[in-house]
Amino acid sequence: MSTDKSGGINLLGLAMRGGLVLVTGYQTWNFLQTMMGAQAQLVAILGIIAFEGGMLFWGMYHNYVALSSEQQFVSSVLEWADLAGVSLAFIGEVMFNRPDVQFPTWLPTIALVGTTVVIIANVAGFNLIARYAPAT
Repeated sequence: MSTDKSGGINLLGLAMRGGLVLVTGYQTWNFLQTMMGAQAQLVAILGIIAFEGGMLFWGMYHNYVALSSEQQFVSSVLEWADLAGVSLAFIGEVMFNRPDVQFPTWLPTIALVGTTVVIIANVAGFNLIARYAPAT
């Protein structure tokens, strides 16, 4: 067996990651649509970009692009924040499919505020990584 860690295993990992992100993206979309209604499609789309897209982007940025410890810190915090959003949306969607679960009336407001906060945090993250870029 080869000790080379490239090739097929990377392709398999990429395929698995892509498949899982498609599943969580679908769950996030359904959850946000259910919580906020059809009139909030823009927020649901931005939520998918911020949660799933942010989780992937900040993880890759941390591993392959970050040049300073501050950039690594910012990207790590945002990766975890986006992962928390994905997790909560996934759990919410799975629980929403159970007929015996009654969501509180304030949950749509929390979903809207949480999604907005994560979107703003991702935008702020881009500003912070530019600020903490090492001088060249």
